[in-house]
This record gives sequence, C-alpha cells and structure tokens, in this order.
Amino acid sequence: MIPQTLVEQFPFLQPLAWYGMAFNVMFIIFFIPTAIAWWRLHEKAGRPGWTGLIPFYNLIVLSRIAGAPYWQGVLCMFVYTAPIGCLLLMPKVARSYGLPPALGYASAILPPLIFLVAGFGPADYQEQAGPVAHRHVHQ
Repeated sequence: MIPQTLVEQFPFLQPLAWYGMAFNVMFIIFFIPTAIAWWRLHEKAGRPGWTGLIPFYNLIVLSRIAGAPYWQGVLCMFVYTAPIGCLLLMPKVARSYGLPPALGYASAILPPLIFLVAGFGPADYQEQAGPVAHRHVHQ
C-alpha cells in the first residue's frame, strides 16, 4: 500500500498547501534579494553587513547612514507612523547614496526599491553630516 499525502487524505487542506507553496516562492523572490541588498547597502556605508539584517536595529543604523536623527528610523518601525517615517528618511537615504530624492519618495511607498537600487547598483555612499550624533549606534 502506498502512503497518501495529507492533501490526498484531507482534500480541504489543498488551499492551504497552495498558500504555503506561494509563500515560499514569494519569500525566495522578494526577501532573499532584499536581505542581500540590505547587507550590501550597509557595507557600502562602511558598516558591518550584519547590521542590515537585524530587525529594528537596521533602521536605526540606516538613519545614521542617512545623517538623519534616529527617531526617523524609529518612526519606520511602527505600523501607524511608518508612512511618515519613510517619507522623512528615505529621501535622505537616496541622497546619501547619490540617488535622486524622487527615488526616495517612491521608496516610501515601496521601501525595498531603494535597498535594491542602492545595494546592487553602482551607487557609492557619500557621508552626510547629520544633525544628531548617534553615540549609541554602531560606529
């Protein structure tokens, strides 16, 4: 006797199996390139690449890279304040990599856009003089 899969035994699980497969495909297509771009983005700025992979901390370091106050990175962390934080922070990130600010505003709507363009593109980091010295953020 050949063992049956769960989907064959329980047909009502078939939509769940399709959802799981679609999630895995989306993970491979979107998350992995974005994570690699975060790593490269931080390395281009002279920071360790791993700082781009730590949730929440990466936004604080990104605000330091952009020369912005750390609270703009904090605003990007929360659901209700993320649009405001991204509108404030992303154009500064674009400027710090020599990209047009319009790309930064477009990235406020689709944040991985700037990470992919700056991380994989020929953009070089140009240090920005920030208004706040982040002593507590990794130098």
